[in-house]
Amino acid sequence: MKRLGNVVKDIYTGLEGVATGYSEWLYGCNRICVEVVENNEPKDCWFDEQRIEFVKSGPMEIKKLQTPKIKLGSKVKDKVTGYQGTAMARVTWLFAHPSIEIESNELNKDGNKKERYAFDETRLQVLEEEKPKEADKKERTHTSRTGGPQDDFKRCDVVSR
Repeated sequence: MKRLGNVVKDIYTGLEGVATGYSEWLYGCNRICVEVVENNEPKDCWFDEQRIEFVKSGPMEIKKLQTPKIKLGSKVKDKVTGYQGTAMARVTWLFAHPSIEIESNELNKDGNKKERYAFDETRLQVLEEEKPKEADKKERTHTSRTGGPQDDFKRCDVVSR
């Protein structure tokens, strides 16, 4: 999170922009959102934290970031839609409240897992604080993770950044 608001660069592609978001995942693979301008349009690009390096201080003064209140692994409910599930990820945005990605334990009418959604943290009610279940006992590092594609979450609220 210390990189938010600063100009950063992806060490593999050389893509450079301002870090506008930081995601923490319940089981690792933290990511940084880098906002770049392509063809005169802003674009958000997500990269694993280990790929990003600091370039220089950002173009604006950063005020104190919002302190997250919900622990990952907690059972939560969106007060607006009633959607319930486990808090799997937290995204801290440069100019907005943190958002929490929720994964439901329920299946949809077709028998498939329901979609994951992200909600502004202020919309959520904690139903039960719970410690996350460990995937395995061995210590994981960024080099021992299997990695793989990661779907970007769907934001259910519009927040100007």
